[in-house]
Amino acid sequence: MASTITTTSFSILLLVALVLFLQSPPPSSATTFNNDIANHLIKSFNLFPPHDINIISDPNVRPADNNNKIVEKPLRFPNFSGEGEGISIDDLAHRAGYYPIQHSHAA
Repeated sequence: MASTITTTSFSILLLVALVLFLQSPPPSSATTFNNDIANHLIKSFNLFPPHDINIISDPNVRPADNNNKIVEKPLRFPNFSGEGEGISIDDLAHRAGYYPIQHSHAA
């Protein structure tokens, strides 16, 4: 009697596992679903806005060259050239640790 109950429960457990396995989506659709979510999140960051608001046109770059691309440009400070001025970036970085920063701890 005990072996019949064990065999029956094992059969039911096996049947439930088989049904759950057959109902699960194939891995390719799960991957596609994850890719769709990732694409939606990236588009929600609005890295490529559809409107030309706050886009500075550069005469050296043709519009076809920078469509849907992120462009990295070096920063240039108006009153600081760095080259040949006697003040280097390394010099500024060396002294930066000696000045206290308000509302900071162990910076």
